[in-house]
Amino acid sequence: MNTKILLGSCAAALLGSAAAHATTIDLMSVSSGTLNGGIFSLANNQPTGSGVYDPFLTIQNNVTEQGYNSSTGVFDTKREPVYNHELQLSQLNATTVNGVQYYTFNVDINEPNGGSKATISLDSLKIFTSPTIQTSTSTDSTGLFNGSLGTLRYDSGSGNAVLIKDINSGSGQSDLAIFIPVSDFAGASGTDNVYVYQYWGKEFNTEGGYEETTIGAGTTFTAVPEPSTLIPLMGLFSALGGMQRWRRKTPATVAE
Repeated sequence: MNTKILLGSCAAALLGSAAAHATTIDLMSVSSGTLNGGIFSLANNQPTGSGVYDPFLTIQNNVTEQGYNSSTGVFDTKREPVYNHELQLSQLNATTVNGVQYYTFNVDINEPNGGSKATISLDSLKIFTSPTIQTSTSTDSTGLFNGSLGTLRYDSGSGNAVLIKDINSGSGQSDLAIFIPVSDFAGASGTDNVYVYQYWGKEFNTEGGYEETTIGAGTTFTAVPEPSTLIPLMGLFSALGGMQRWRRKTPATVAE
């Protein structure tokens, strides 16, 4: 699979003061950013043929959508159990970035191409592990999932969001790469089930096809420490330094 992933030079570092404020990563303006230690980056996977792109999480609904990978079907998930199902920790692949290991996920966004309708927001990402099958559908007063799926390993944070535009037409191409520190899973067993919960559409509504998440391929990447440097590595990664920008979210401005 021919993959190109852009990582900002400081993407592996936490931004000290950001944790206390709602943060938006605008991937229409920058190549990557971090939320609570997880890296969110632009990705561009070229078409690999029908049936080759193999998601474990498939979500679809208009305006907003949410769900997690369960073979029984929950919330707005689709195509159970073939393309929406449980997976185990041992199935994940680790990518090494500057000596730090991350489990990797790729998301194929299927929004209408062209204009404002191509933009979508990922407004919540939570990852759990559990030695047993989980099927919680607990919600808060607004209808958003607030249940437990075992041990919470990662949470993108309340009010935080990732904005991204679907620029790849058709299915089978990843638009978003997600890197979650392996250290977040300390103490988990390889046979534990991994549950990935996603909520889309609060900032920019969903109005297209499936949002599909698949397991990313593992590799080793060294980010470029100098700003304003573009260097491709092994035909797989490119790093663009000095362009990562963080903004506190305001009602009037979430995208530049």
